[in-house]
Amino acid sequence: MSNNGRVEPISSWLMRDCMKNGHELGFHGYNHVSLVKRDWKKPEFIVTALEGVHKKWKVSNFGDMPISYVPPSNYIDQMGLKKLKEGLPSISFMCSLYLGETYEGGNREFDFDPYHHDMFDYPRISSGFEIDESSKYNIQSMYLYTGIWNHFVHPDDVYQIPSPFNKSAGEFELRNAKGLGWRKTKGKPGGLLSEFDKYLKEFTTAFPQSRFLNAGEGGFIALDWRASKFNHKTYDGKYIVEALNTENSMSNSQYWFLYGTTENAENIELQLKSIAVIYSKTKYLDGYLYSAYTNEPSFRIKDYREYRDKELDFIFSKVKNDYYSYVAKVREFEQGEDVSEVYEEQIRLEKAALKQRMLSESSIDYPTWNKYAEYMSWENKSEEVWIMLEKHCAKYPTKENVMYSQELDKLIGYPNDLAMEKWINAQLLVNPRDKDLLNSYVANFNTPENKKK
Repeated sequence: MSNNGRVEPISSWLMRDCMKNGHELGFHGYNHVSLVKRDWKKPEFIVTALEGVHKKWKVSNFGDMPISYVPPSNYIDQMGLKKLKEGLPSISFMCSLYLGETYEGGNREFDFDPYHHDMFDYPRISSGFEIDESSKYNIQSMYLYTGIWNHFVHPDDVYQIPSPFNKSAGEFELRNAKGLGWRKTKGKPGGLLSEFDKYLKEFTTAFPQSRFLNAGEGGFIALDWRASKFNHKTYDGKYIVEALNTENSMSNSQYWFLYGTTENAENIELQLKSIAVIYSKTKYLDGYLYSAYTNEPSFRIKDYREYRDKELDFIFSKVKNDYYSYVAKVREFEQGEDVSEVYEEQIRLEKAALKQRMLSESSIDYPTWNKYAEYMSWENKSEEVWIMLEKHCAKYPTKENVMYSQELDKLIGYPNDLAMEKWINAQLLVNPRDKDLLNSYVANFNTPENKKK
């Protein structure tokens, strides 16, 4: 390419253009051959090639040597990591995949690499300009867990289109299988740029505090986060989180995630206005996921948890049963046991935990009773649940407990007409002015015998 009378390779021009626009220059390989044993008959040539990269970088005045590396085809093994660090010691961040297999270069966490402790893994979760539903699920899952969305685009994402002459995909799927153009597509609305822009707007609308950082910036922040330690405690009705050893951190400012139910939203937001520089909220489950930014590495908010001892006992019992179920599944996998037997044991353990909670609490917890009733109905034992409810209401005859019989009827139905009449009578005793109940009773039991009653 000729530029102002100067002729240079297109690759060099592209590098300078990236530098001019403030982008980070990372490293993606000498010749796009993965650094794995099977692809290098003489692994010592890897170091020779990387030394060539170093020389080219310096001679061409590309600035500081790269610190981030994306493995070609996302493949790299233990040997490759060792040679990479030997040939390009400036590489500090290995940007492979969050998913996949460790031995191939995937399954990386935000942590020091399991094969080379002098490199920190800063993995990606998605790639390309078209974000399908599966990718969205992965992106959201990692973001909720870490607050990070790492994405990768590649020239193949544009030009790798369906064609009998295009063999560039190799063993992989085409990256632009729909054959979309960049800005527009013949016979189709929009192109790759508009598709990607649409998802960026969707994501930043959901999470408006998202920052767009390059691998070097984000890598150091992730490293600082993983090196940080936090203390969680409750005191005087407050839930308190405090960073420890803050003198070793990059900054005292901190981003936080907080989940709150809809009923607590107004009160939570009043508190956030006084403790956060900025906060935003995203509708999530039965409430909101709050993103908050503070100037201090501590966070204090009202402790909305109202766990009682019995509830904690139930949670402990449920976790213990889940662990036993996990152990059973592992045994089934290792020994080839019947999956149905393991599943039945899992259900039995969960039923036992549910029943323990039901019997230990005076007030009926609808979800707990509903789940237990559902399991019992699978075994044609619905009537036993009604007997349990009758005994429970005899011992704790509150309005809320008696009215649960309506909920149970919707779920598994009254066992017979006699039981139905008995429970509607009980409901009328605690709700004597409920016209719907009276009408239901008349519609079902308006018989000569009942008129005498």
